Amino acid sequence: MNNKPKEEIWIAVYAGLCVSMLFPMGSLMAESGGTQTLFSAVFGAIGGAIGVLLYSLTKGKSLRLKILVGIATLLGGMLVILLLKNFLL
Repeated sequence: MNNKPKEEIWIAVYAGLCVSMLFPMGSLMAESGGTQTLFSAVFGAIGGAIGVLLYSLTKGKSLRLKILVGIATLLGGMLVILLLKNFLL
């Protein structure tokens, strides 16, 4: 059985979650303009790298563990955004 489509879905889930959590931080770090775009791009790239790292760490693991890592990533990202928003604004 070919698991390639499933693996592509998991890498998209992890990378998408991490990018969507870190990409908006550019607006928290800088005012509107080119600097905000630069920060958003840098944080988005960092999020993509974290997502690929999470995928590589959970590759070949059980479905339950992959789901738990996805949920933990979502909750951890939301917590970081809320903390930064409260302390930076």
